[in-house]
Amino acid sequence: MEYRKFGPTDLTVSVLGFGCYDAAGAYAEDQEFGVNDFRATGGNPDMTVGIYDKDAFARNVRLVNDLKPIAESRGKTVAQMALRWVLTHPAISVALVGTLNTQQLEENIGTLDWALSGEDMRRIDEVFAKYGVNTSPPMFTSF
Repeated sequence: MEYRKFGPTDLTVSVLGFGCYDAAGAYAEDQEFGVNDFRATGGNPDMTVGIYDKDAFARNVRLVNDLKPIAESRGKTVAQMALRWVLTHPAISVALVGTLNTQQLEENIGTLDWALSGEDMRRIDEVFAKYGVNTSPPMFTSF
């Protein structure tokens, strides 16, 4: 009954890219990770969808750095803007985000008290298009 009333939705996991989008400016395109760090070998392809692959990671660092001015124009971090963007998608009902400390938890909570404007969305879409990011995978468009 509830399914028919509200339609199908998606629960997203690791919406901040396993920390990749949470650390705007913290990583360099040629970032070296420690030998025992799972990111050093490109991450777990089943879990991280290859975002730590050397070429993909360099692209993602540039993408995050291009998103930073948009977030800053709203007084938010890239992580807050990324989470807000995910929660704006009509097919997503829940976004699971991990935190390492109270500061990250408070930052994530700061996502709930604002909305992205149409201009914000346009600017974000331009950045995604510049890097060839598909923001509407088939699983989100079949609803």
